[in-house]
Formats: sequence, C-alpha cells, structure tokens
Amino acid sequence: MFKRHTTLLAALTLAATASAQTTTHEIRDEFGFERPMRAMTVTLPKGWNVSGNVQWTGHPSCLMEPMKLHFMATAPDGKRWVEFIPGGVWGCTSNFDAMPHTAQQGFAGCDARPIRDIRSFADQYIPTIRPNARIQSMRPRPDQAQKLLAEMGNLGLQPGQYPRMEVLEVRLSYEANGHTINELLLPAVLFVDQRAADMWGGMSGYVTTAMAVGTITSAQVDGEAQESLLDFVGEGMKHDPQYLNRVAQRYQQRSQMIAAATQRKRAAQQAWLKANAARIAANSATTSTTSSSSDVLDSSMDSWRRRNGMNDAGQSKLIDAVHERRVVVNNQNQAVYMPQQYQRVFQLPNDVYVGTNDRFFNPVGATGEFGTELSEYGY
Repeated sequence: MFKRHTTLLAALTLAATASAQTTTHEIRDEFGFERPMRAMTVTLPKGWNVSGNVQWTGHPSCLMEPMKLHFMATAPDGKRWVEFIPGGVWGCTSNFDAMPHTAQQGFAGCDARPIRDIRSFADQYIPTIRPNARIQSMRPRPDQAQKLLAEMGNLGLQPGQYPRMEVLEVRLSYEANGHTINELLLPAVLFVDQRAADMWGGMSGYVTTAMAVGTITSAQVDGEAQESLLDFVGEGMKHDPQYLNRVAQRYQQRSQMIAAATQRKRAAQQAWLKANAARIAANSATTSTTSSSSDVLDSSMDSWRRRNGMNDAGQSKLIDAVHERRVVVNNQNQAVYMPQQYQRVFQLPNDVYVGTNDRFFNPVGATGEFGTELSEYGY
C-alpha cells in the first residue's frame, strides 16, 4: 500500500513539474465571426513567445479553403523557433493531361495543379517558402501520415473516393545574418483520388483533390533542428471544438448559398433559352444558343489537335466547310465550333454561346448578361 501511494505521489509531482515548465497560448480568430473566438491552443516551454492568428485570406471561390491558420513560437534567446505554415487546396484531373489549357479555368473554384504526391508538392513548395535554402535530405514519414489521418477522423468522403495522407521530412539549411539556420520541416498533404471517365468513354481517367494540411517546422541557429521539439509542439496543438463547429456552420451556410445561386442562374438560363426558342418560332429569327462549351459541336481539344496537325490550312478549311461549321476563339483562347450559318458569335458568362445574324444584336438586351463577340480563328 505504501509503495502504491509513493508511486502515485511521484507521478503527481512529475505532472506538476511539467505543468510549471510549460505555458498554454491561444491562437485567435479576431475577424471571422460576430465576435473574436479562440481557434486553437498551443502548449510551449515556459518563456517562449507566440505570434499568430487565423487568416481569412483563402481562395474566395474555393469552398474547401475557407481560412488559414499561422503561428510562430520563439525561444527566449531567439535561437530556436517552431512555425506552423498554412497549406492550400488544389485539384487535377486526367483531362488536364490531354487538354492542358483547361487547367486555366481552375478546379471546382480552387487552383488546378498537376501535383499528385508529396514529393512533387515539396519540389514546388519548399523553394517558395525557403528560397536559396540547401536541402540536406528528404524522406517519407508514413508513421506521421498514419497518425495524422487517424486524428482527422471521419472525412465525410463519397463512395469511390480514396484518401491518401502523405508526410515528408525535409531537412535544409540556409544563411542569415552571418549564421547558419538548420531547419526540419514536416509538410503534410491529404490526397483524395477517384476514378473518372476518360476522353474515349472508358473509366481510366482520374480526379485528385489535394489539401495541404499544413507544414510544421523546427529551426535552430548554428545547431541541429530538434525533432523532439517539433513533436512536443505538435502534441500541444489543440483545436477548439466550439470554433470548429462554428466554422462548419459557416461552411454549410456558404455551400447552401452557392448551390441556391447556381440553381437560380441555371433556371434563368433555361428560361432564356426557352423564351429565345419561342421568339425564333414566332419571328423566324436566326438566333440560336448553345448551352455550354461542352455542347458546342466537336469542341474537344483532341479533335482540335488532329485538325491542327494538318499542314495544309486549306484542307482544314475544307473540312470545316464539309461539316458546315466555323471556328472562333473564345475568351480562354480556345477553339470553339459554331454552325456555319451564323455570322456573329457571342460568349456569355459560364461559357454560354450565342450565334446570330442580327447586325444589331445586343447580348445585354437579349439575355440580360454581358457578352463578348468572338473573332474568327486564323489558320
């Protein structure tokens, strides 16, 4: 009995000593909601300074990237620090491989990047955050990846979506103020893969959505960066449950608003298409509308490449004449085919096209939306 009490007392003394040697700091969101909120707590060695906050500066059209969190913790002597650098969201599809120009339009409102593994991410990301640094080593950390994926819990994925968490350990060094800075970085990226249709009607294509969870770093001036310090700070990072719930509510509200706006716009476009068809029937007008760039006759880049491969421009024009079509260039510098009988072609928002022979056609007056008149493609 005496031994059991002695062991318990020792454990309590150790816990009290550890608590006295650490301090818990708050990372706050000052502007995201009706009032400032605590977003995260970070436990650090006593005497360390912390600066950081939540930044609502993500991609405004990317629902998966509502905000970013950044903080830096520095030792009293200024020779050691830990930093958490926010990530981002992007995506890519096999269609980008066949039609690279389509990547300029983005990916579901987010950036489109051909990055499908952590090494490709590091090769592009590290030089942007640590320019002129010398990379000493890189190695995958499946142990950290497995741990992080377990901590994220239910990801809410759809059937056919497969998650991949990848973490890379990067050691690098660089010079600053006459000293050598050695740094250890652990960038983490969650990839979600799913099969998709290819250009030939099969299912060999892919869609990959990627979310850089963030990069936590540990740096040392004129010494080796400590992984133990990185682990200690990482274990002490705790998201506030109330804040996460508030973010989830905002995310859901925004998704509903965007879905409703999209539905209203589609309904308005369909109503205009029906009204325009009625005018054509009543007035024998010569105006028609295609619904989207995907509905435009033979608009795939693969077909365009085959035609562009013809050395004889006259042969290309002959093919267009056979198919009774004309080629114009849209605002994204893409080739678009329209029926040959229309002398003027306008591009409206959301890649809706209007063909007309009306010399006085005004897209605002006819459709309620601004449009750009497209020019002929020059062979």
